[in-house]
Amino acid sequence: MFIFIKHGDNQQFLANTNCSVLLLLHYVRHEVGLPDTDTIDLCDAMGTMHLFFLTKTLGDYANKFLTARNTYYVCRVEHEAPGTGLKNAYRAFVPLLKNPEPKIIGKEHDGGRRNMEGTV
Repeated sequence: MFIFIKHGDNQQFLANTNCSVLLLLHYVRHEVGLPDTDTIDLCDAMGTMHLFFLTKTLGDYANKFLTARNTYYVCRVEHEAPGTGLKNAYRAFVPLLKNPEPKIIGKEHDGGRRNMEGTV
């Protein structure tokens, strides 16, 4: 089955979920033009993150977690600065959209960033 991935200035592409989460994320990075070193995740239209970067089951098939024919948005996961002692902490999810919808970024946002606190 396929899903729609949105990014940039209202750009989108299809992605096949009949593959591992790891392969899907690699494909998404390639299509969006991000380096392999960038941590990304997908969120749905309500802004709910899938937190694939936290999972230890990247070999599981993506269709186990994503609904066919739904639209998902690419988000960059921002980590704390190196050397701060919080190298595994993440501080924000940044939707890679030129004009993200308010429901994706939440009611309170900081320049298009969805602030989250947590550690890996």
